[in-house]
Amino acid sequence: MIEAETKPYKLFQRPGTSKWWVRFSIKGHGQVRKSLETSDPVSLNARLMKSGSKHPTERETV
Repeated sequence: MIEAETKPYKLFQRPGTSKWWVRFSIKGHGQVRKSLETSDPVSLNARLMKSGSKHPTERETV
């Protein structure tokens, strides 16, 4: 059986918008939701590949 890869964040789109959002938790601070300011899946994928798919708080600010 192949297990799905678990990531420390979840990508989603809010109803009524085409923009992608990310949701993650920071211990002691709860859940954080941030807009990735793009509706383009190619741009979104490029951002994730550039970041190495690390936890959003571990990424360098662009």
